[in-house]
Amino acid sequence: MLIKLLMTKYAKKVDNNQSEIVKPFKQLGYAVLDLSAVGLGIPDLLISKAKVNYLVEIKSDKGKLTEPQEKFIKSWNADVFVIRSVDDVLNFNKSCTQNAKTCT
Repeated sequence: MLIKLLMTKYAKKVDNNQSEIVKPFKQLGYAVLDLSAVGLGIPDLLISKAKVNYLVEIKSDKGKLTEPQEKFIKSWNADVFVIRSVDDVLNFNKSCTQNAKTCT
C-alpha cells in the first residue's frame, strides 16, 4: 500500500523529448530499457552497450531535476547522465567510445 501511494505521488510522466532521445541511442547500438514509469527519482532509462550499463535522466532544455531525482543521484554509487537533446546523445556516445567504460 505504501509503495503504491509513493508511486502515485511520484509517478513520472514521460518527457516530451523522450522518443527523440531514445531513437539515436538505439541507432548507435545501445539497448534501451524505459524506467520512466517507476518514478521515485529513478532515472528514465537504463541503457547498455558493450556490456556496460548507464542510467540516463531525460530532461528538456530548461527542465530541472526533482527533489527525488536529486536524492537518487546523490545516493547512487555510479554516474547518472542527464541528457537533454540528440546532441547530448551524440556527445555521450563519443565520450563513451573514446573513454571505454567511463563517460563524461
